[in-house]
Amino acid sequence: MTRNRIINGSDLYGKYETEIDNESAYEMLQEEKRKEELALKREQEIAEKEKQWKKEEKEREQESKAAKKKGNQTSYFQKVTSSAVTSIGRELGRQFVRGLMGSLKK
Repeated sequence: MTRNRIINGSDLYGKYETEIDNESAYEMLQEEKRKEELALKREQEIAEKEKQWKKEEKEREQESKAAKKKGNQTSYFQKVTSSAVTSIGRELGRQFVRGLMGSLKK
């Protein structure tokens, strides 16, 4: 007897003659494990990027605070100059308005 005759003559031939699933449980578990590892790796990458972003944000805030602090600390010369220019401008404006009003009054 040949192999095919034995297989065809078997009582289980009709039930097991076609392949239904060619992927084993082991392969399914390995695929699930691989997916979980990928998800964990992605979560770790996201957490690392978020941590890096927060660190950079904190550095930017510190730089911004330092720039504001430095900007608020004007030098003595700048303060004196600003005050003098303001006083001169105010005095010239006052004299100009008095001159206009005086000429209109006559």
